[in-house]
Amino acid sequence: MDSRSTTPNIADRFADLLAPLSPRRRRGLIARLSQGYYEGWRPSRAEVAELVAQELRKSPR
Repeated sequence: MDSRSTTPNIADRFADLLAPLSPRRRRGLIARLSQGYYEGWRPSRAEVAELVAQELRKSPR
């Protein structure tokens, strides 16, 4: 079991897609996914992959 967190979150099923992001960008994208979830958005893997691709195209910060 992962010692960092045992509480499931919206991004767990997309962990492989989020892996290339920096920790800061990963947290930001998870926040977007969480907000969207509470607004009724249930993103597909393709949608999340596109969001990750957009983040990776941005200049590094």
